[in-house]
Amino acid sequence: MKNKNLFFVSIVLLISFSIFLSYGHAATKKTVYATQDSYVSSFDREANYGGQTFLYCGIWSFYEYEVYMYFDFGSIKSGWNKVDLYLDFFLVSQIIHLDILRITGSWSEFSITWNNKPSHGMQLLSFLIDDNGLYYIDVSSHVSGTVFSICICTSYDQYAWISSREVYYASI
Repeated sequence: MKNKNLFFVSIVLLISFSIFLSYGHAATKKTVYATQDSYVSSFDREANYGGQTFLYCGIWSFYEYEVYMYFDFGSIKSGWNKVDLYLDFFLVSQIIHLDILRITGSWSEFSITWNNKPSHGMQLLSFLIDDNGLYYIDVSSHVSGTVFSICICTSYDQYAWISSREVYYASI
């Protein structure tokens, strides 16, 4: 069997578009990958982790780790009706309570640090992770415009790793 193209199993948004045809209603999905992703750490407040293949999220030994993701919908036509945030978690320490916060300030994957991270905006939603695996989080009601920038964090002593967009897996 030939190897197919490499694909990301990572942080993506799945967008369901409604296509109205003369024969009825059909829906298709489009995948949009994060154009930027990084995490920041209160342990090393000047460190940048934008090139890392995994994103650390949580609180461990009194240090906080926050994940930042940026999605650009500029190339997507209007008409979508559902947006799911698809996250691949592993090394989950326990049941984890995570928050997704809106980020309105600008940041760059290769320069964001704890000391220069943008301010957190409104909490968009909270969710629980109870094991390693893939999770779909519906963020449809929170996406507007062409940019979706978020922070994923927790207020509890718990942690997990999230696959980054830099992780590639070969499909067979």
